Amino acid sequence: GADGVEPQVSMERAVRWPGKAEQDRRLAEAGLAVARLEAADALHEAGRALLRDWYALQRDRALALLWQQQRDSQAALVETSGKRVQAGAAARSEWTGQQAALAQLDARLVQARAEVEAGLAAWRSRYPLLSPPEVPNPAEEPQAPEPATLPGVLEQLTTADHGVRKALAEAQWAHARAERTA
Repeated sequence: GADGVEPQVSMERAVRWPGKAEQDRRLAEAGLAVARLEAADALHEAGRALLRDWYALQRDRALALLWQQQRDSQAALVETSGKRVQAGAAARSEWTGQQAALAQLDARLVQARAEVEAGLAAWRSRYPLLSPPEVPNPAEEPQAPEPATLPGVLEQLTTADHGVRKALAEAQWAHARAERTA
């Protein structure tokens, strides 16, 4: 009746669409391929950031070394000018000008050293497991590199460059696929 409750009866049975398992498998493979590409991209970007930070730190250190060398050279000029002024062979204004230049170089050296320290602090905070790169001492005699041979250079290029390694791997894969179909 109008005030009565009608019972709802239903029968449920799982229906499997034809080809659904194959579609699920292809969808999973596509998702896995996307995840692999995203992981490779993230690894690539991390490598680029590491390299960028490494070069920035090396640049800051090289600039600080350059300012130190300039400062040392200017200090020698101040000393020489002072001796010339005492001997009466130079005007006092030359010596005061040299001292002013030395003061400017001292300020730039302090700034450069502060930038190196800031770069080291940033390096340590971003890469706590990596020690900062070492700077070679210019006073030490550089070691002569081993002579390069063409096979050695090609080996270094193929192992060091990601793009070359990827191209070689794709070529090997295409070669193997062509052998299977032949």
